[in-house]
Amino acid sequence: MVSESRDFAATWRSIEPGQQRVLKMLVSAVVLVLVSFSVLGLVLKLLEDLRLSTYRPVKAEVLSIEIESITRLEEEFSSINRIVYRPSITYRYFVNARSYSSDRVTPLNESRSLDWAKRINRDFRIGQIVTAYYDADRPQDSFLIKQRSSVPWVFLIAPLFILAPILIFMERVRRKLS
Repeated sequence: MVSESRDFAATWRSIEPGQQRVLKMLVSAVVLVLVSFSVLGLVLKLLEDLRLSTYRPVKAEVLSIEIESITRLEEEFSSINRIVYRPSITYRYFVNARSYSSDRVTPLNESRSLDWAKRINRDFRIGQIVTAYYDADRPQDSFLIKQRSSVPWVFLIAPLFILAPILIFMERVRRKLS
């Protein structure tokens, strides 16, 4: 173990200072991106919690049932596209005698697989009276299904599984070099 420590320290010291700075900046950038994803997950989680706990129920009539396909770029620097699907159920509801309509189904308006969107749509029929949930301060803002999503947790937790080994490695490097 002592030999490995000396070898690593010697290898690190053999790297030119400019290259060491580049490596440190690269690791810092990766950590920043991962932390940003976790922060995004936290924001999504808080937004979802707010909508689920404060939006008021209202009777709504289903007007149309569709599935919207959304093409997303799979990777930022890639030409690979991925298609995801979102249930689009248009419904009308009244708040203070004023009519509103929306097609947002979930609190976070998420999109997933075609099978998922079909499963959601199967529970609704045109003309059906359902319960929707609206924001009392902004009645045009509503959703149809009161359920939690796994999306915030994926953004919140997944980066931590990548970040933890990086931070452990960085701490070991720091100890070996001191």
